[in-house]
Amino acid sequence: MEDKKLREELTTKFIELGQLAHQLARNNSIQDQQVIKISDEICLIDKRIHEASGKYVPSKEEMRCPSCMTSYEDGAVFCGNCGQNIKEFYESTIENCKTCNSIVKKDSNYCGVCGSRLNI
Repeated sequence: MEDKKLREELTTKFIELGQLAHQLARNNSIQDQQVIKISDEICLIDKRIHEASGKYVPSKEEMRCPSCMTSYEDGAVFCGNCGQNIKEFYESTIENCKTCNSIVKKDSNYCGVCGSRLNI
């Protein structure tokens, strides 16, 4: 029984180490290319999870409406398909995580990608 508990504790520590390495890689505090590559892969997987769950919010640079995902032209204020006020949405609803630059809702407490505490 003690062996199982120690293995669980070891697994927990590996997870903590991985999360820390990911945060440091997103913050450009680690220069190791293998760690950066894995961190980039984690971000891509997280994006795919959000897309599959319907909770994905495109970045402003992707130029897709956050409500209906229709492409829009640079400088558009409203979506031509659904009428969403794009400018207001990006200015009042979301921000970028200061650690990993992922998009997060302004009222979030933690980043869904890197786990960093937000709104401190």
